[in-house]
Amino acid sequence: MNKKEQQAIDFLRSMERDEPMCLGFSGGKDSVVILNLAERSGIKYNASYANTTVDPPGTISFIKKNYSQVQILHPKKSFFQLVESKGLPGRMRRFCCEKLKEQYGIGQRTIEGMRAEESQSRALYEPEQCDVRKWMKGAKHILPILNWSEVDVWNYIRKYGL
Repeated sequence: MNKKEQQAIDFLRSMERDEPMCLGFSGGKDSVVILNLAERSGIKYNASYANTTVDPPGTISFIKKNYSQVQILHPKKSFFQLVESKGLPGRMRRFCCEKLKEQYGIGQRTIEGMRAEESQSRALYEPEQCDVRKWMKGAKHILPILNWSEVDVWNYIRKYGL
């Protein structure tokens, strides 16, 4: 096992408490890796996919076929229903993420596949990132692959046949 894999597994184990952590799964490459790392670490977790209703076709069937341990969560209102009532989302109006994804992490400790190289703001994150928004009620983002590169992710996927 390489050093980054071991660090990620050790980090996940160090984050474990009595209650299972949440694991946010999108069906993408980073999610596939964090799910596998969580399984290999032996921690308690509940994996879920937040259906935004506008994800690429085939995402849900891919998850059902390959990752049956992931619970698929459906929103009360679709993206288009939200747009009807609130208008189009924008940088300063991010209601769609709040309503379609982030509501499932309120007050939770959630394992996520964010990586520092994805954006300048994510490059400033810590592996255990506290969510400071009041409505998130102390949620924590657990980021085991924060310092992985895209190459690291693809090498891991190939190595384990994910």
